[in-house]
Amino acid sequence: MNMPLIGTVFGLLLIGIGVGGYVGGEMASKTALIPAFFGLPILISSLIAFKEACLKHGMHAAAIFGVLGFLAPLGRVVPQTLKGEFELNLAGGCMLAMIAVSGVFVALCVKSFKDARRAREA
Repeated sequence: MNMPLIGTVFGLLLIGIGVGGYVGGEMASKTALIPAFFGLPILISSLIAFKEACLKHGMHAAAIFGVLGFLAPLGRVVPQTLKGEFELNLAGGCMLAMIAVSGVFVALCVKSFKDARRAREA
């Protein structure tokens, strides 16, 4: 797997979710850009990881931002859902999209890290 390329795509997806939520919400709230605030460091870390000497550190940094990008909206969605207050509107949809995109990215990172470790041990 070309993880720097995958990280670049997922970073751009999160930026797209943030910008789309901000524009779709008529630029009323800057909090709609939160997915982009997680996508940008994933993108930058992944671009750095294209350099072979920086691959490991760049992708580990990207994975950390992926985990944070998964947990941050989850920390809002779960309590809202338990209280019966979660609404599937633009903001709720963006939070769910951020959870899904970040979760898939982290899962791919973990798989890649395990594969790399097995390859080193072999």
